[in-house]
Amino acid sequence: MVSQHAARGNVNGELNERRPALQRWLSERLGARASSVDLRNIWRLSAGHSNETFALEVSWSEAGARRNQVFVLRTRPEGEGLLEPYDVLKQYRVMKALEESDVPAPKMYWAESDESVIGRPFFVMEKLDGVIVEFEIPDYLQSAPPEKIRRMCTRYAEVFAAIHRIDWKARGLDFLSQGGNPVERELGWWEAELRRVQPGPLPAFDVLNRWLREHMPKPSPAVTLVHGDPKPGNIFFKDEEIVGVFDWEMTTVGDPMVDVGWVAFLWRGGVGGLSSLPGALTLDEFLSIYQARSGVTVHDLLFYEMLAGFKVVVIHLLASMLFQKEKSADLRFAWLGQLIPVLMRDILPRIGAAADTPVGNVVPSWARISAGVRNAMIGLIVPETSSLVARTQALAITGILDSVASGIAPEPVNANSSQTKPG
Repeated sequence: MVSQHAARGNVNGELNERRPALQRWLSERLGARASSVDLRNIWRLSAGHSNETFALEVSWSEAGARRNQVFVLRTRPEGEGLLEPYDVLKQYRVMKALEESDVPAPKMYWAESDESVIGRPFFVMEKLDGVIVEFEIPDYLQSAPPEKIRRMCTRYAEVFAAIHRIDWKARGLDFLSQGGNPVERELGWWEAELRRVQPGPLPAFDVLNRWLREHMPKPSPAVTLVHGDPKPGNIFFKDEEIVGVFDWEMTTVGDPMVDVGWVAFLWRGGVGGLSSLPGALTLDEFLSIYQARSGVTVHDLLFYEMLAGFKVVVIHLLASMLFQKEKSADLRFAWLGQLIPVLMRDILPRIGAAADTPVGNVVPSWARISAGVRNAMIGLIVPETSSLVARTQALAITGILDSVASGIAPEPVNANSSQTKPG
């Protein structure tokens, strides 16, 4: 679920090829009241790193009139994804349970486990109007008065608290409970994910991991619904109001401080856009509102922030290795790998470690990046670009990168050298 301004196009080929089966499925779900069901259009909505989200424009006849509605279909990514194992049906159950609660959620229509329809399990939900404030700041917020940003931050803190106030047992979410020590379980999961893709020695990761093991606190006395990734990028705003909370693939029942540490880590770093705007709440102000609304006492914040930092760098490593091993063609995954040293330079001093501790071989090779850029340029960007000048420039970029990756590119001319420059 991203901005209502998301462009139509770049339709998933597999989904489009399965349009007849999907249209029949929709006709069955709409029931006898609907006739002449027509799946008129499919377009991609999300540019997220995990789930794939599409809009389905559907029309049908009902009670003598023609109706038209846009639904949202969400499914797991093709191939191996970033946050395996995926369970979109779990997401459906969680969001269905949150309907008519203090946590804003879209209306959930149907879920399908049979992979014969589109090749993967999926669910269909209501399409909401709104925007996400993350990597791109909407135009209307660029010059918004500080009071408006402050109200948006306050509402975010209130909804964040509402997640942890949910009576998860009464809403049938007890299937999420795994028992035991939730902090131990959380750290153990990400340690296993790190070792699963480890490309070689990772000294900085080991230093952070060891610190977390040595400083693990007792878990919070409160056991709550935990979103897992409650960043601003998973919050759907309509003006100053929040109309939906999405991306529940990492949700569980456990220690609310795991969520608090995640938000604090991102908020302190200005990640997510909202906290970097003039008028944004400070982290202390945000947490004060959260505590008052949730009843959860914030404790051992440094540990939980560093646990969040560990999760972030492991997720970045997962992405980088998926790209390096050609299990993903998403160039953003290569970019995430390049961010790992930057993140570690901020994280390590906070635990008393040297900022320049080596991170290891975490960045995809130039050859792999060059091939990825070439494929994206030729297969995606050039076909979508109407300008001849832009297309030729894109193709030139691929040629330059190929030369650099292969080692045949000459050294750049130093501007201060006496070499003759081309005219």
